[in-house]
Amino acid sequence: MTNVGSLINITQTTVGTMFIGLATLIAMKRRAAPVIRVAAYGLFFLLLVGIAFGKYYASTAPQRLQPLEKTKPLVALSGYTEAIRLSPNEARVYFRRGRTNLALGRYNDALSDFTRALDKSPNSPTYLTSRGIALMMLND
Repeated sequence: MTNVGSLINITQTTVGTMFIGLATLIAMKRRAAPVIRVAAYGLFFLLLVGIAFGKYYASTAPQRLQPLEKTKPLVALSGYTEAIRLSPNEARVYFRRGRTNLALGRYNDALSDFTRALDKSPNSPTYLTSRGIALMMLND
C-alpha cells in the first residue's frame, strides 16, 4: 500500500471515530431516547473493537500465515496484503510477503517488499540479506 493509501485509511478511521463520538455526545446532551443512546454507544464500541482487532490481526499475520507459504502461497500472499492494509508499519509482514513473492518467482515484488521492510526496520540483517538475494535473482 502506498503512503497515499495509508493516509486515506487513517483519514477514514479518524473521520468515522469523530462522527460516532459527536453523535454520542449529541445523543447524551439532548437527552435522546435510550434506544438512540444505546445505538450510539454500540457504534462507538464496535468502531473501537474493529480498530483494535485490525491491529491484532496484522501483528499476528506472520505466525498464522507462515505455514501456508509453502502449501498455499497465493493464500498467504493475500493474507499478508490484507495485514499490510490494516497495519502498514509492520516490517515483519512486508518481510514475510517478500519471502512468499520470492518463492513464487516474483522478484520485483519481493525486492519492493524487502525494501519496505528495511525502511521500517533499518538495522535488520535478515531484511538486508533477503533484499540482496532478490537483487541477485533479478540480475540472473
